Amino acid sequence: MVFEAELADSLNVWLPIWRRISELTTVIAYSRAGFGQSEAGSSDHSVPHSAADLHELLHRLPVQPPYILVARSYGSLIARLYTSLYPTDVAGIVLVDGTHEQQVQRYGTIDSTYPREFRQYFDSMLARLAPGAEAAEIRE
Repeated sequence: MVFEAELADSLNVWLPIWRRISELTTVIAYSRAGFGQSEAGSSDHSVPHSAADLHELLHRLPVQPPYILVARSYGSLIARLYTSLYPTDVAGIVLVDGTHEQQVQRYGTIDSTYPREFRQYFDSMLARLAPGAEAAEIRE
């Protein structure tokens, strides 16, 4: 099982769960480049780059596919893209509070103020952050 964290977070968010599941199966929990104890990596923190990084990581490990991907929130974008790009590597996918690419626009059809308020919230977060992985991922 491969655990993918939410937006701008490290593997620690999954700690209680992956410790328990590791009693039953092999668990791979990692922090994306620039988070937790991972190296800074490239300045590209896009979803496609994160999926490619995950693919490279998994194929360097002595654990053979297929994998079950478990992803929360923003991590679900990465897991879904990974599944599309490398379908033979994936046996299953579990999305926890998954994010969708069109989430903001679709909520906007219910509440027309939502897209603007959503953007204002993330812009205010970005204004407080120093340049780096967290800001780049939030911008993505």
